[in-house]
Amino acid sequence: GYYRVNEFIITQHPMMNTKGDFWQMIWDSNANVIVSLYAEEKSQPDVPDFWPAENQILNCGGFFISLIDENFDSDYVYRDFSLRSIEGNRELKVKLISCSYWPDTCSPVKVSFDIINKVRDLKTNRPIVVHDLFGGHRAAIFCALYTMHEQIEIEGVLNVYELARIYHLKRPGIWRCYRIQMIVTELNIPCVWGGTLAGILLQSDVEVTDRFNRPTTKIIGIHGWLDNLNSLLPISKKLIEHNPSKF
Repeated sequence: GYYRVNEFIITQHPMMNTKGDFWQMIWDSNANVIVSLYAEEKSQPDVPDFWPAENQILNCGGFFISLIDENFDSDYVYRDFSLRSIEGNRELKVKLISCSYWPDTCSPVKVSFDIINKVRDLKTNRPIVVHDLFGGHRAAIFCALYTMHEQIEIEGVLNVYELARIYHLKRPGIWRCYRIQMIVTELNIPCVWGGTLAGILLQSDVEVTDRFNRPTTKIIGIHGWLDNLNSLLPISKKLIEHNPSKF
């Protein structure tokens, strides 16, 4: 992450025989936000729910889990859980945000920025647990976009390849995504990010001014990317100083 090394924990979707380990990780890391990223696979029978149903309690050995609240809207499902130690002397409240329409690398990304903003609004200073089906490129793209969002707001700088390199070193091969007759590798996913964020900011080359109305660096927009995304993020009015060769 931008602020600390352990800002994110990337993992895979828990299976029936690993959900206890998943919740133990949540308990041990004191994480209070989980982001679940799915595409069409969530409807498949081999992708089971890993949380207790309403009015049920999941016993994880040293603590119990119960579902407190569940809300649905068009793009997301919000679930609130209580994790309480058997002794009753510790309770951890956890929010799970499930996105069933997480885009792949070349898909429209409106939903991805929506959920990033929703997670940022929670303002947690604990690790954010992010999982997709295999603990791979979808979760990594979420974490990278989230981190770049922070970097742009604080520094006004976008270093796409450095961030991609760090994630690759932490988990080699994380940027590989096998699609029908196509392999997306760690070489072109950063270009997708760069085009995405540049498209959010600008549709053409413009001169911008700083808060003192002084001319600043010319920002090179990438034409053809996400034509209608200028209004999606607050960063659309912020300065990015970047080297076009990064893209």
